[in-house]
Order: sequence, then C-alpha cells, then structure tokens
Amino acid sequence: MSSTTLKPKKHTTPRKTKTQQRTCRHPGCGKRLSMYNPHEFCFLHFRQLVSADYRYL
Repeated sequence: MSSTTLKPKKHTTPRKTKTQQRTCRHPGCGKRLSMYNPHEFCFLHFRQLVSADYRYL
C-alpha cells in the first residue's frame, strides 16, 4: 500500500481588489470606503442622500 498525500487545490478566482483608496464625496467627510461599497458616499451620507430624494416625491 503506497502512502499518498492530497494537496489542496489552489483557488483560481482572483481576489477583488481596487487600486485606489476611495473616500466619501460628502464635503468634510474623510471616511475611507470599503472596496465592497459601490457608491461614492459612505453609509451615513448615502442614507441622507436617499432620504432627501424621497422627501421630494
């Protein structure tokens, strides 16, 4: 009986990376945005922007 070891498979999907560090576009806010956040604003200021849009409907 031969002794064989199994090697784990390497992942072929590249990691999700961004080349630039993005910050919130709201004036005076320097919050760094996560690479998973597709918006131009941080969570707090994006919510303010969305709620302001709904006020005018």
